[in-house]
Amino acid sequence: MFQALISIARSRQGVTQLELDCFEGNARARALYEKMGFRICGVLPDAICLSDGTLLNEYKMILKL
Repeated sequence: MFQALISIARSRQGVTQLELDCFEGNARARALYEKMGFRICGVLPDAICLSDGTLLNEYKMILKL
């Protein structure tokens, strides 16, 4: 599905990058995104608070086309 999305985006004139967010601790998702070529470009510290009070960072990721 990601490959199809990237292919469609590349075929669209004016689309220069794809962006997504990933929460700290979601290693499987982050590994998939990095495998598809996305790179972390920023971090929002303590962006989410879990029910037990744990704070997690949010990673901003970009794929330049």
